[in-house]
Amino acid sequence: MKINLHILSSLSLVIGLSLPIVSWAQTEPANNTHEVNQRLDFLYGEHASYQKFLKDFQVATQEREKTKVASMIHYPIKINLEGKKITFKSAQELLKRYDDIFDPMLVNVIQAQKYENVFANTQGIMIGESGELWFSGFCLDKSCKKVSIKIIAINK
Repeated sequence: MKINLHILSSLSLVIGLSLPIVSWAQTEPANNTHEVNQRLDFLYGEHASYQKFLKDFQVATQEREKTKVASMIHYPIKINLEGKKITFKSAQELLKRYDDIFDPMLVNVIQAQKYENVFANTQGIMIGESGELWFSGFCLDKSCKKVSIKIIAINK
């Protein structure tokens, strides 16, 4: 069998040029949940309560359960509002400015966050593309067997 080198080189060129297009067109895996679970397990010892916190927080903000949302925040917390950093020392203080903080834009960011796409590091878990909110766990006992998960930063 005789191979035509011109055809072979043309075919190689077409295949070679197609590979970057094919790899570029492939999307990220549809579900990164396993990787996120592994990362949170490594960073925080487990993932289930962090996954549940995100879901509960999304539901509470969507349904405008203001008192519940305020209870999910670690105080004191500093939030930039109207160009000023304001410290909120309690849920009661935050509730007075709830609508200014949890405006439709921030609520949309919270709702759009998918668990399988969260970014996490040793400082916390990020909500939003630009780190609009962060949450993390706080040890409630010396062995850190009991953890309270709270919002630790709101960046507006």
